[in-house]
Amino acid sequence: MALLPARDRRPGAAPSGRVVSMARSVVGPPAISIRGIGMRLVPLIALAVLCWGRSSAAVELYMAPSGSDGAPGTRERPFATLGRARDVLRELRATDRAVGPATVFVRGGTYSLSETLALDARDSGTAEAPTAFRAFPGERPVLTGGRPITGFETYRNAILKADAGTQGFAGKRFGLLVFAGRRQEMARTPNRDVRDPNGGTWAYVGGQRMDMYGDRPDEDGYLAAHQNLDFWQRNIPRYTRELQMRAEDVRPWEHPQDGEVSIFPRFNWQHYLLPIEAFDAAQRVLNLGPGCFYEIRPGDRYFVRGHLEDLDRPGEWYLDPRTATLYFWPPEPLGGRPVYAPALDNVVSLTGCSHVTLRGFTIECCERSAVVLKDCTQALVAGCTIRNVGGADGAGVVVEGGRENGIVGNDIYETGSSGVRVGGGDLLTLTPGGNRVDNNHIHHVGAVGRDARGVEVTGALHTVSHNLIHDTPHAGVFMWGAGHTVEYNRIVRTCLESEDCGAIGGGAIDWLSWHGVTIRYNWIQDTMGFGYDARAGKWRSPYFAHALYPDWAASGVTIFGNILVRAPVSCLYLHSGRDNVIENNILVDGGETQLTWTGWTTKTGFWSTRVDEWVRNYETAVKSPAWRQMGSLRDPRTVPLPDGRVMHGNTFRRNIVCWRTPGATLVRLHDVPLEEGASDWNLLYHHGQPIGTGLLRPKSERGPNLLANPSLAEGSLGGTPAGWAWSLKATDRTRLEVVAGAGHGDSRSLLIEPGAAEEGTTAPAVGYVAPGPAQPFRPGYAYQLAVWMRAQDGPVTVAVQAYSWKKDVHNWLASESVPLTTDWRQYELVFRLPAEGDPAYRATMDSFCPRLMYTTGRGRLWVDDVSLREVEPMSEWEAWQAAGMDRHSLIADPLFVDAAHDDYRLQPDSAAFTLGFEVIPVEQIGCYEDPLRASWPLARKPQ
Repeated sequence: MALLPARDRRPGAAPSGRVVSMARSVVGPPAISIRGIGMRLVPLIALAVLCWGRSSAAVELYMAPSGSDGAPGTRERPFATLGRARDVLRELRATDRAVGPATVFVRGGTYSLSETLALDARDSGTAEAPTAFRAFPGERPVLTGGRPITGFETYRNAILKADAGTQGFAGKRFGLLVFAGRRQEMARTPNRDVRDPNGGTWAYVGGQRMDMYGDRPDEDGYLAAHQNLDFWQRNIPRYTRELQMRAEDVRPWEHPQDGEVSIFPRFNWQHYLLPIEAFDAAQRVLNLGPGCFYEIRPGDRYFVRGHLEDLDRPGEWYLDPRTATLYFWPPEPLGGRPVYAPALDNVVSLTGCSHVTLRGFTIECCERSAVVLKDCTQALVAGCTIRNVGGADGAGVVVEGGRENGIVGNDIYETGSSGVRVGGGDLLTLTPGGNRVDNNHIHHVGAVGRDARGVEVTGALHTVSHNLIHDTPHAGVFMWGAGHTVEYNRIVRTCLESEDCGAIGGGAIDWLSWHGVTIRYNWIQDTMGFGYDARAGKWRSPYFAHALYPDWAASGVTIFGNILVRAPVSCLYLHSGRDNVIENNILVDGGETQLTWTGWTTKTGFWSTRVDEWVRNYETAVKSPAWRQMGSLRDPRTVPLPDGRVMHGNTFRRNIVCWRTPGATLVRLHDVPLEEGASDWNLLYHHGQPIGTGLLRPKSERGPNLLANPSLAEGSLGGTPAGWAWSLKATDRTRLEVVAGAGHGDSRSLLIEPGAAEEGTTAPAVGYVAPGPAQPFRPGYAYQLAVWMRAQDGPVTVAVQAYSWKKDVHNWLASESVPLTTDWRQYELVFRLPAEGDPAYRATMDSFCPRLMYTTGRGRLWVDDVSLREVEPMSEWEAWQAAGMDRHSLIADPLFVDAAHDDYRLQPDSAAFTLGFEVIPVEQIGCYEDPLRASWPLARKPQ
């Protein structure tokens, strides 16, 4: 490629082998004459003609705030609008396929766009001759979708007002105001405390708080008619739209319908922004449309915004929709500076484009998203600063469909919702999207949509890499879809306003998502979480969050070389996933435990309500050759083990796990068959404290059987066993009687006939049988409850339990769900009663009871030879190793370089290296210096 130096770019100079006739334009400089455009001259730059191959001339156009669309678009006489530059390039490419690379250079200044810069297939370049719209080197042009509002006058005290209707906003309601480069707060109650990272002050729905996981009292038989729904789906419709205010929160609104409510209903993981349709002041009830998915329940947090009566703080504003009058209390004197309100939904849109670059702009002030790419190929958004854009659904950059697009080197903050949303590819066929989000600095997102993520990914086979993501209300990276790679990201201070979430999260609610996902070499630190602690009776943070959270049966995931530091519950939570490999990671200071592995059975609502849909998705996916090569994808019907459990095949090896909190454990398990997984060759260190696993095994028995009539020898046949009792009878159809000839140890056994569900319901009812009287509560003592059982038709799940309960005082439970087969087998529950200092302990605990829990509709079962004995237990670590776990692992100080200052590199003599641990390339994690970076060094890093 030959390049003509700028001083030699003479009129008439052309690439070899191509004839370009130059003519003098009527406006001055030379122009390329293009035949086929009605013989008119399309003014193009003569300053940058490149020899591109043998037949392509590069094109450069310029625009500046002082330009004119009547100018030729040269550096000396630039255009005024991007639209004019775009149209000129379209005409050129439409008439001359030999045009080479085409660049529109935009000079510094602020450009208030009258319409979205809409690019489509006509603006496409090629790999050899791409199209670019970019900032002039060394300058930072601002593209705003806002229109300035001026003419402010005093309204009351420091509050100003201006007529927005005469300035282009008649009949329009905007949800964003920008002044001095900052998003301003719509008037709200209660006022926001900007020092509060958890959303900054809330009001709370009136009434008596109730358990978010339980049903509220039924209404009009709705819940009874929807017994098939899982707990999170069971929401009475009326309560998804009605909000009961407390008396102290009611405001004297003249126009209640002007406002909207920002709320986290029922669960604290999803946020809604809903318009007020009506307000019953006498009953203090707000009616919201179109409603939430979840019920609005007493104690839920919310605030109201959009009323003049609540404009009482600097930085707040209100737009009167009847008069189009803007009221604004500026946080500092206007000083002649404009106030911008959005006139556009999106600032830039690319539809069906290929080989188009948008580079180096500051983009702000629009109702939805700054940049939207739809069905594009190899488009690039790079080096931009994107800020102050969007409402509850507005993101910084959105990629819908397409392939091999890049969101690279941008600074993205103060977005209405998430920073970047990326889709593309096809999940059902595993067709790659290949889009990448790389080297971006994304922070302080979710200014309106308060469950926003740094990056959201859907579709198939995308990459999220080398980003710095921090200060997000929900996850740093949130994924649906399969085959994605998330690597080399630094993710800090996430989940600031949400609970039950993770810094990297998402799940496989569709059965296909997360297969083939690789999460490697990420640094995840200070995952916070925020929610209501029912035990403490207050909202708090950190609370109920995990560093890594592959949810909803996410399976087939590789998690390698990550550093996971400080999360309130655990560093890694696997929720009933299979065939995941967790290797060579460093886990530091999970608050309650380091690993949470929670499995389901086929009776769990998460499984039973979704499995039919999963089968359909599986049968569609396996038609694709790519899915057939995915070893972790299995027919859901083949996944359950004989006992009904479905979480198995996970491997945890060659990791470093180090934690300091007293009482925090290594692992917390539920319905996970240890014999179907592996944990070994790990380096573990609890700073000299015991390593808890939650696993108890008896070392020796002490004392007699504490239960009465354990072999059912006492009492008559056909009745309830002597000394036994119902704890709760499921239905009137349930039978409980001693029978002869079917026992394990002798001729007698207890037959439990659970019976069918009640008429008009499909959900099973629960019953409890107590094999003996209550026992005195001896804090800290360990026991083994053993029982022989079999089922008529296996598998039937029964829970072996011990509990202590006093209404409204305490509720403690130890439980082990066991799958019965048709053969007699002994099942055991080993448990320790809480002692003073344990979180579960209450001074009111004076007795406990053993019991068996069964459900209706599960078939007959028989019980015999029940015993409850005090035991001397193994340590939890001994019990863990006796179960086959971590037999080659070491307990030793990992020798971090400087853990006190979060330097988790290893010293050369760390014992981890003897276990095969590989060095994690810490220096490569996060953003890197690059010509496509919007700024370097990075500003506004997490504190």
